[in-house]
Amino acid sequence: MLLALLSLFYSYTATVPSSTGDSVLAYVRIYKGDTIPMGFLPQVNIWSAVKWKSDADRLEYLRLKRNLVIVYPYAIKAAKILLDMNEELSHIDGNLARKRYIKSKERVLKENFEDRLKGMSTYQGRLLMLLIDRQTGQTCYELVKEFRGGFLAWTYHTMMNVYDEDLNMKRTYDAAQYPLIDHILWEIETGKLKVAEIK
Repeated sequence: MLLALLSLFYSYTATVPSSTGDSVLAYVRIYKGDTIPMGFLPQVNIWSAVKWKSDADRLEYLRLKRNLVIVYPYAIKAAKILLDMNEELSHIDGNLARKRYIKSKERVLKENFEDRLKGMSTYQGRLLMLLIDRQTGQTCYELVKEFRGGFLAWTYHTMMNVYDEDLNMKRTYDAAQYPLIDHILWEIETGKLKVAEIK
């Protein structure tokens, strides 16, 4: 009985004869003694057509799209750098050696990205912080706290909130909360919307 149940949910790879007489390698499922060929379809996303309530809403969407195209490559680069740093730090013993490594990485990042990031608008900064959380699974606050300490993370967070209350380093990305952002990111990630690559 158990074997029969398992066979319902277990897929096999089998050789299935084709109409030309050749054999084709295919996934099959055994169901009630019958061998049924299986296929896998690619994921399809269906988005309803957006109907704008006003021209202002449509212009805000276009602004969002333009800015996401600018900041998305930085979020991807940040996730890659974080992955590389965590990999490298896993092989470094001792707090002093870890701090030296983090400092050296910080210098390189400042040389390569400080001017470009300073040129971003506050709006782009908010989007970048959301995307960094989406790509890394950690908020900007958590990243600063992990690599530079809790006091500095709290200081940056407080200063940003004084400057602009929407610059919240603790904000997390939630696709349900940001459906337009999610749709634009889907367009980027499926290649329908082109972005520049960050060197």
